[in-house]
Amino acid sequence: MGSYRQVSRVFKKLIDTNKIVKIGAGIYAKASFSETLNKPLAQGTFGQVCKEALTRKGVQWEPGTAEQEYNAGLSTQVPARTVVRLKSRFRGTLSDGRRKLIIEKQINAR
Repeated sequence: MGSYRQVSRVFKKLIDTNKIVKIGAGIYAKASFSETLNKPLAQGTFGQVCKEALTRKGVQWEPGTAEQEYNAGLSTQVPARTVVRLKSRFRGTLSDGRRKLIIEKQINAR
């Protein structure tokens, strides 16, 4: 395994070549370059990337109230923001610059 400086250098090189994007502290996602926006974007939707990151970190979560109601057919309003309800503790933030993962208050509050 490499030293901290070597690993940091490799991550910086991958970010500079648009192979990955940073979405949180120590959390990176595969990226593809968008010709229209002229910048790298995470592969998949922001919601998919955040939910996969939470799952890989071992954080238990479920969709937010609005998404659950929409999926159950109780609401016709399509949820526009990525909202999750945590079942286990996670204090980090996930964002890609424009969008931010919103966490409904439940177990995460102290």
